[in-house]
Amino acid sequence: MKPIFYVRAVYGAMILAALLSVQGVAGAQSHPRVSPGGDQVAHFRFDLEAGTSDILVTDLATGETTPQPSGQGWSVNPVWSSEGDSIVFIGGPRGMRDVWDVYEVRLSDGAVTALTRTPEREMHSQVSPNGDQIAFVRMTQGPHVWLLDRGATEARQLTTGPARDFHPKWMPDGSGLIFDRSDDATPSRIVRVSVTDGTETVLGEAPATGRLRLPNVGPTGQVYAIQSVDTDYALVQLHDDGVTDTVLHANQGEVFGAFDIHPDGQSVFLTVTGLDDRERLYRVELESGSRSLVYE
Repeated sequence: MKPIFYVRAVYGAMILAALLSVQGVAGAQSHPRVSPGGDQVAHFRFDLEAGTSDILVTDLATGETTPQPSGQGWSVNPVWSSEGDSIVFIGGPRGMRDVWDVYEVRLSDGAVTALTRTPEREMHSQVSPNGDQIAFVRMTQGPHVWLLDRGATEARQLTTGPARDFHPKWMPDGSGLIFDRSDDATPSRIVRVSVTDGTETVLGEAPATGRLRLPNVGPTGQVYAIQSVDTDYALVQLHDDGVTDTVLHANQGEVFGAFDIHPDGQSVFLTVTGLDDRERLYRVELESGSRSLVYE
């Protein structure tokens, strides 16, 4: 029988993996984000048992993957700046058990800047289309979505209430964000919020026995998310009229995780965990559903 502290550690790792938009517990490569030019994918590789994580960049033309030094012991959830010349990420200098802040690494010289410095943990940062603002989740009083203006030292809270708000993504025109919301009373749902007045609109709701999470937005405003019912996973598209269309069904035993949309809107980069518990990134053509392996 495993000692109690071991069980608690593994259980905590599983919860943490869910918050980071990943499926595995050790050695996985997760959270793909396509560069503005569509030629590279940033992701991270982590080991929860060791409490470490590194940012990686994969060249889509050559398939070569190289590490991107971040100066942090724990570096997760990388996203590209609007110009593609830097990567914003969540980091903790002393590893997984440290406080997490929002950082930015400049690709030309590797210079790292802390964009937030708070005692709370932060995650899921996203740079606005014009680069002027950064949205992120702060793990306090919620957790909820916050906004930070470039050059500012204080962020403002955008969402409130008893529910848990995660995975914000910008609308292409910068007018608002979408995110997934969950609580203990209602099905999980995808919500759009205005960044000017905080007005919220529910775009889709999970089936009574399922979940709807990990939203993303295409270049012309198409909204996608991962829907799961029991062990059945699917990539779905949400429409303004409330209709949800299935774009891609998972094969038996597969688990769909975080994904990103290519700038041309024709394909998605989807994290899939198979029956062998290995996590792989596929490029999936939206029209045909055909897959090609990017890395594993």
